[in-house]
Formats: sequence, structure tokens, C-alpha cells
Amino acid sequence: MNSVDPVSIRTMPRLLRALGQTFGAGVAVEVGAPKSAASGRGRAGALVVTVRVGGKRHRFLAELRAGSTPRVVEEARMRAQESAQVAGLLPMVIVPHLSTDRIDSLLASGVSGMDLSGNGLIIVPGTLLLRRDGQPNRFPDSRPSRFAYRRATSIVPRAFLCRAEYESVGAIREEIARRGSDVALSTVSKALARMAEDLFVSRAAGTIRLAQPEGLLDALAGSFRYPREMASVRLRWREPISAMFGALKGERAALSGLSSVAQYSAGMRSDQPVIYCADLTRAQAAIGRAWSPEDRFPDITITEIDDPSVLFAATVTPDGVVAASAVQTYLELNVSGDPRDRKMALQVRDAILRDVRR
Repeated sequence: MNSVDPVSIRTMPRLLRALGQTFGAGVAVEVGAPKSAASGRGRAGALVVTVRVGGKRHRFLAELRAGSTPRVVEEARMRAQESAQVAGLLPMVIVPHLSTDRIDSLLASGVSGMDLSGNGLIIVPGTLLLRRDGQPNRFPDSRPSRFAYRRATSIVPRAFLCRAEYESVGAIREEIARRGSDVALSTVSKALARMAEDLFVSRAAGTIRLAQPEGLLDALAGSFRYPREMASVRLRWREPISAMFGALKGERAALSGLSSVAQYSAGMRSDQPVIYCADLTRAQAAIGRAWSPEDRFPDITITEIDDPSVLFAATVTPDGVVAASAVQTYLELNVSGDPRDRKMALQVRDAILRDVRR
């Protein structure tokens, strides 16, 4: 079948029959008639699930959902605990995919879970514990909002790592503008919706607050791609790099994350600095006669990129150099194959999380 999420309710009966294969031949999983009709957004109702192991039978009330986001799983868990207690059964959730983190969370709550991708957790207190995880998601998210952590849309979650609380969607957009970028209100709203689904932000009366900074940073890291280089020029430059940024004042330009390491970590990199800019032609005009291309022995590289998130929240050092944000620096270090870069990435990550919790 096609990989879509949420899973169509019409395909559920056929998919549920495959649950019996999750733990192998020694464990039989039988799905009975639903306790209630499908109702609510993303809800497919509750089912009675019987698990037979070694001649013993254990019955569960399973909340079935057609989506797998952390918010959906968490809501299903709470409903399962309430409904199972009333019915005198054990609680369970069934969703298209359970990640290892979601299974860990269910285990901590004492709630069983199974998915349609071959992962599962069976808990019978004091009697039985079965677990299988690590199977890939057969139903990856195909919604456009999955890109909330990539490219221009990622500016919204990045804004929460600069400031952890806002009073409105408009305030988020204003903070983004204050830090040098422009994002449409509709983009902010879509990114917030996805972040809420992933439980990274919480919304209460007049407040939108960052709830899981570590998880949000991990989501950005998991979606990160180096910006595409539209054009690049290597230059001879004998002056301090601050002089180049003096010439580029008013242009959208900043050191790359890898070239900004010294601002956030005790480590240093020995390669030549790279400056990212939004428009190479404008950068050349700003530098003027000092623009001196040099292919053999360059001092610096200026690269035009097409990803505005790279330049978001760039910071000006006391000597006038424009450095990439701590988040951009962490993301670039994190995907580097150099063990020294990965070590520095951890230092920058700790600094980001420390600052956002203040």
C-alpha cells in the first residue's frame, strides 16, 4: 500500500490482522470488535485486544489512532488508561508507528502499545513484559508541515531557541523580524501546529511556550541539510575579516556555522573562513575595488545560498564580525564527519539549552 499518514480508516481491518506477527509464533494477538464507533479527529475508536502467551490470556482495551505524532500517542495513552480502568481491562494504544522514544514513554506509563510497522510493547504488571522496537516507519508523514524543521519554515522553531515564550503568533513573527528574517503569519501558524503535534510547544491562555527544547533541537538536527550553493567566489583578502563585514554592512551576510565555532566553543577549525550571503552580486558591489578573486591561494570564500534560515539570528561580535547563530553552528558541526566537530557540537548544544532555560 502507499505510505501515507494518517492511515486511512478503511485500511485498518486488514492492517490490524498483521498485529499477530509482531512478537512471533509464540505470542498470539487477536483483535476483537470495537467498543465504540470511530469518532473524533484522527480517532478510530477503541478495540478489545487479546494476547495469548504460554496458554494464558490477557485482555486489553486498545485506543486505535490513524496518526503517530507524539501528541496523538499521548492523547491515546490517556484515553486508554481512563477507558481500560472503567472496563476492567489493561490499557493499550495502537498507531501506525511507535518510535523507540514513544515505546519508552509508554513503558514509563505502564501502557502497552502496538503499531502497524512491526513494533510493540506488552505489559501485564507482575506477569509479562514483551518489547520489540526499531522497525522502520511504514507510514511516513506526507503532510507539507513535516518540513517545519527545514529551510525557511525552520526559522519558527529556531525562534523558540532564541526566546522560549511568546504571547501570540504575531509576537513570534515580530521576534523573527527583529532578528533579521521575514516569515508569513501563515507559515508561523503551520509550523506551530506541527510543533504542538510533536509536543515541543504548549499553548495556554495568552502564552505559547517552548516545552521540550532538547526534542526541538533534535528535530532541527534530524531535518538539517547544508544550504544549496547558488554561486561561490574565492577571494584574496589581506585585511582583518571584520573589515570585510564593515564593507558588507547592510547586506545579508554572515560567517557559516563551521566558521563561527570560536564564538560558541573552546575549539577552533583551521580551514579558511566561509561567508554566506543572500546576494553575491550585491556583496561584490559592496566590497568594490577590494574584490579580488583568487583561485590558487585564497584567503576567504563568499557563497550565495538560497536558504534564509542560515542567516537567521546571526550575531555581531564586538569587533564587527557577523557570526552564524549558535543553532546554525550546532547544526553544521553536528552533521560533520569529523569527531572533533562532533565534540564541539555537543559544547554548542549545551550552551543553547542552557541559555534557553534562563
